[in-house]
Amino acid sequence: MSERDTIRAFLAVELPASVRQTIARLQRQLQRELPHADMLRWVNPDIAHITLKFLGETPVAEIGRVSDAVEAVARRHAPFTTSLGSLGVFPHIQRPRVLWVEATDENGAFRRLARDIETTMQALGFQPAQEKRYIPHITLARVRQRIRRHEQAAIGETIGDLEVALDMQWRVETITFMRSVLTPQGPHYTPLSTHALQPPTETEEA
Repeated sequence: MSERDTIRAFLAVELPASVRQTIARLQRQLQRELPHADMLRWVNPDIAHITLKFLGETPVAEIGRVSDAVEAVARRHAPFTTSLGSLGVFPHIQRPRVLWVEATDENGAFRRLARDIETTMQALGFQPAQEKRYIPHITLARVRQRIRRHEQAAIGETIGDLEVALDMQWRVETITFMRSVLTPQGPHYTPLSTHALQPPTETEEA
């Protein structure tokens, strides 16, 4: 690979094994309870994550600069606690294309981190995020293209009515700069660098 090549990349929060196991159980529940579940492509829970910023095609020559910038962002944010919340869809409940479960953000730490990432990456020349408002979430499944409109609406209606009890809390402590390779079997992710969020110093706390 030469410096003129590009890679598909994104920035994410990886999940502990216990959270991935809970995600797998939730997917099995949804496969039983959702109508037209065969029209959904389920995400492999082993690679489930929370995206902070999709970078897209990234020049190999820029990998070091991106990694340094992410390290600087990580040093500005302390670790924080999140948990699994409610179910949701993109873009609309009547026309769902993506099914997800929320990562809660009660004190706004997730959104502050994502906003800092967004501003920093735009300064490096990356495109702005398409979404106007960042929602921390874990993608569970994607709706297949050939689905009929009434089937799509039925999935959204059921998601809107479904209540799930997910007693799972964990600490967000790192940001991962990840390479994504798309294959017929699904995406393959390779960490390029990992950056630890920094606890506030005594001076900052004072």
